[in-house]
This record gives sequence, structure tokens and C-alpha cells, in this order.
Amino acid sequence: AESLSPLALRARAAECAREAVAAQRESFVRWGVLGDWEAPYTTMAPEYEAAQLGVLQAMLRRGLLFRGERPVHWSPASRTALAEAELEYADRHVSTAAHVAFPLLEGPPAAAAAADFDPFDGGSALEGAAVVVWTTTPWTIPANQAVCVREDLTYAVVEASDVQPSQLPSEPALPAAAEVEERVRAQGEVVRAAKAALKEGRGSKAEVEAGVAALLRLKSELQSGKPELQPGDSPPNLNASPLPHGARLVVAASLVDALSEAVGTPLVVAATLPGAALIGRHCAHPLSARPVPVLHAEHVTDDAGTGLVHTAPGHGPEDFAVGVAHGLAAACPVDEKGCFTAATEEAAGFAGESVLDDGNEAVLTALREGGSLLAAARHEHRYPYDWRSKTPVIFRTTPQWFVRLGDLRGEALAALHAVEMRPPAGRARLEAFVRGRTEWCLSRQRSWGVPLPAFYHVETGEALLTEETVEHVASLVSTHGSDCWWRLSEAELLPPRMRHEAASWRKGGDTLDVWFDSGASWAAVLSPDRCPPADLYLEGSDQHRGWFQSSLLTYAGAGGGRGGGGGGAGGGGGGGG
Repeated sequence: AESLSPLALRARAAECAREAVAAQRESFVRWGVLGDWEAPYTTMAPEYEAAQLGVLQAMLRRGLLFRGERPVHWSPASRTALAEAELEYADRHVSTAAHVAFPLLEGPPAAAAAADFDPFDGGSALEGAAVVVWTTTPWTIPANQAVCVREDLTYAVVEASDVQPSQLPSEPALPAAAEVEERVRAQGEVVRAAKAALKEGRGSKAEVEAGVAALLRLKSELQSGKPELQPGDSPPNLNASPLPHGARLVVAASLVDALSEAVGTPLVVAATLPGAALIGRHCAHPLSARPVPVLHAEHVTDDAGTGLVHTAPGHGPEDFAVGVAHGLAAACPVDEKGCFTAATEEAAGFAGESVLDDGNEAVLTALREGGSLLAAARHEHRYPYDWRSKTPVIFRTTPQWFVRLGDLRGEALAALHAVEMRPPAGRARLEAFVRGRTEWCLSRQRSWGVPLPAFYHVETGEALLTEETVEHVASLVSTHGSDCWWRLSEAELLPPRMRHEAASWRKGGDTLDVWFDSGASWAAVLSPDRCPPADLYLEGSDQHRGWFQSSLLTYAGAGGGRGGGGGGAGGGGGGGG
């Protein structure tokens, strides 16, 4: 795909879509589903695409669109941002979780005095101590900008009382390659059988996707030589740095035993102190000794981990919020392929390595060699995957276009008041998804789909996306189809009154989220002037986070949901819509 021009790639994508439509139509007819199968609507029809851009224009008119840099779900395999509805969650994803020490630096007089609880060895309880964080994404350590605590939690300063290497769990023997190959072969048969059943109308798409995901995990295991964590396996400690006798660590008081078990060393509580006594101090970044602050954050808990949170604003929404509040850099030394760049001093040594593979291992190695890796173990947890490539995603901060949901959430929820949901439980599910969203990332870094018709100043990078520019592009799309965005020049794509400025602008390469495509069907297929446009939305319950939600948000965003309008009968558990 990398060798194809955007237009060539779009041609192949369109052909793939037409084949899928034909296959699905054949299945629906065979099942006896009624519909106008000779004249179906498709989202790649020029008139549909133009109507979709009309919805975008209406939302732009209301000031709901903005461009900003935020951490977004990013697929290194697809090289694009993803919306929540484009994710699938693997319940048994295995990461290497690490306990990492950040040595405390000498604090300011006020902080040192506040922390001087229960002194020992003639010095402050915190003298020579290191705070301990726990993370399932060690590859984000090079982007660390702070360590967060809770001011109202109780923390303990603990001391390593003895080193007992014989008690450290060892790495289990790896399964033979032949054994893994046999599991790959067997899973391949499972996938083929599931696909055959689906084609015959006996199976489900979910069964096929689950089988493919399992097959990909096994292939990854075969290539990396690392066994998949099996049920009942205890995650072994992976070559951590030895913890010397007398080493002092800071951890949430309720998690001392958990840390002792993780590092394989008895820990004795030497002092306790409130989290407030740590705030204002600094600790040394484990890869560079760069000072990073200790800050308060509400999302910190002592439910798991250490009660201290490694904070990288460029790689997570909660971390980003902390960064905004305290003026921290949203460093993101990771490129679109998911490989390290030299954007930070700490990441420079790993440039070019994949953060989900060798780069993660390289960070762990550097931490171990620097004496900061206290423990590393395989950790099974729920993790988001790209629904298309069936591969893990990451959080990455990039410039994107967003819908500001803010007040729009209230309008969308109000529009549901007049909607009948069947089964009734679907209402709570849909409302929960809507309430849980603050922004909607609309832009995608791929060539297929409907263009997000933004222009960028060639010198300043300033973005241009106005009602006038969108309306002009929509008129071209209605006549020539969305390929015109790639075929025509900036002079042709800009409104006539701006053509003399064409040399100063370049057209963007982003496309719109596919959920915006499908969510605009009420405007593209039905009469947008009718209130409500549809009498019935019929789909499966999985669409509460997909089509139901995107349809509701686009309708409310374009103004249809104001004043509690909307109404009509809704579906919550039907067949194909």
C-alpha cells in the first residue's frame, strides 16, 4: 500500500467495498431480508458524500469543530488515529509491567522539613530514597515529565532488609518452536472453519474476528520466541536490577507487601508520611537524571501498582490533563509507525525501534543497566486493539480535528427523551457511552474515505476550514465524487474568491472518521428537513457505541437535537440495518 498513490489506493479500496456490498446483498436476499436491493444507498456515492460534508458544515457553523494536539488512540499498523468505536479490547493481552525507581533529589527546605517524619540514621526519612512507579507501558518512560501522588494518601518509606536472590522467581522454559507452530496450524484451521460457517450463514463475524485475533497472537509468539501467558501462570520476574540491602523506597503504605513480593525482597517500614509531604519535591529521571516534579493528581489511587504514577502527558488523556494543569510538555517521541524518534533526550538512544517490540525491551534493558528497574514481569490485562489490523494500539499526541462535545452531550441526551428503545435496557447503554465522551476525533490519516477538506498555510501551518470552503468542496464532490480532492488543484478546490491565494495553501491529506460517514446517513438518505428524519433505527447492541451513537451526535451537532427534538422510534437489538 505504501507504493500506491492515494488515487490508486482509493480505487482498490472502492473495488473492495463494492465486492463486500455485493456479497452482503447476496446473503441478505438469500436470508429473505426485504429491501430495495436493486438500488441500495452506499456511503461512497457522490450525493451521499456531499450530504455528509453538509453535516460537517452545519457543525462547523455551530463552532463545534477545532484542531488541537491531544493524545489519541493510534494504530501503528494502520498509521492513523482511531476513535473509541474503532477499537476492540483483548481481555488477555500480555504486557511487560515494570516497577521503576525515580531517585528523589534534595528537596527545598520547606519540603524537606515537611517530610522529616520519623527520622533514622541521623537524616530525613526521605534522604537517599527513591519513589517507585509501576507501569504496563515501559516504552513511555522516555517521555516522562512527572510523578503523581495523592496528597491525602499515606505513603511509607521502606528499607530493603535483605537480598535473597534464590527466592526470585526465574523465567520459565520457553515452549519448543514446533509446539508453537502446531498451535498456529490448529488455530488456522479454526479460523478457516469459522469463515466457512460465516459464508454459509451459520457462523458470526465475531467468531471469525476472535479466531483471527488469537491466530495473530500465536504468530507474534512464534516470531518473538516469547510464550503467551496461559491461565494460571504466575508472571515471573524478568531480570530486574538487584535491590541492595538498605535501599530506601517510597510506596503507598497499603501496597508495601505487594511491592515486597514484586521485588522479591523483604521490606521494612521505616517511616510513614502523607502524600502532601512529597508534593513540590523533584526526582531524577531514571534514563537521564533530568529533574521531574512530584505532583498531586486526583486519578492516583492505591488500588494497585505503587500509589505513585509515572506521568507522560504525550501518551495518555489523564497524564495530558495533568500536563495542561501544570504546564508540562506533551513530549511524544514516537512516529506514525510506532517507532521511537529523537524528540527527547531519553528516547534518542532508541530511535527507529518499535515501542511495542524491540524498543520496549531496549528501554527495560537501559533501566536495568542504570539500576532503576526493580522488577519486570509479564502482566495480563485488557488492552485496546485496532479493529481492522487486529494489532495493539498506543496513545500518541498528534494534531487532529475534533468535535467539541461539551454542551452537545446534553442536546444528544435530550433528543433521546422522545425515542423508544427496544429492549429498554439499550437506553442506559447508549446514554452511558454519550456521557463518557468529551471529544470526538474526526480526522484519520489515510487516503480512502471522504476527505476532511482542510487547507494549511504553506508557511505558518495555519489551518483553513470554514463554512465557505466546505460548501465549495461539497459542491465539487456532488458532481465529481470525493476523488476530486486528490485530482484537483488547490486553485480549483478553494472558493472562487480565494483562487488568487492558492499558492499560499496546501490541501490536507486527512479523511473523516468512518463513523461520521455512517452517522450522517439520516441526512444523506432521508429528508433532513423531516423531524425526526427516521422512524426506526435497527441494529445490534454493539452499535450503541457505533452507529447509534454517531447518528445521534451528528444529528444533534447539526442542530437537530436542540430543544429536545429528535424523537421517533428507536431500535436497540435488531438485525442488519
